[in-house]
Amino acid sequence: PTGDGGASTTAADVHRLWDAVFAGRIVSLDAVETMVTPRSHDPDMEMSYGLGFWIDDATGAPALLGGDAGVGFFSSHGSSSHPAGGFTFTVLCNQTRGMWPTSRRITELLTAATDGR
Repeated sequence: PTGDGGASTTAADVHRLWDAVFAGRIVSLDAVETMVTPRSHDPDMEMSYGLGFWIDDATGAPALLGGDAGVGFFSSHGSSSHPAGGFTFTVLCNQTRGMWPTSRRITELLTAATDGR
């Protein structure tokens, strides 16, 4: 396969990346903590931005996202020590903004589940 800009991945690959980052195998755990510390806030997206990671306002979980003409990507990771609970989900889409409705609904369901509803 050929990916947009030469990039190609699977949800399983992204999940392995999350595991490696948050286990300190790519950068130190101190660096990870710095990377997921909010630096700025985007009220329209209801997310803050750290250093390379978005942080979801609803769950506190770090997220990676992006898109281009005809592709969309959203992935969020929460460890068991995270207020949002231990989950990882990835939405890969062949539409520019098509990942938003699905990722928002998954986030809503996870937030409700971790709130005990």
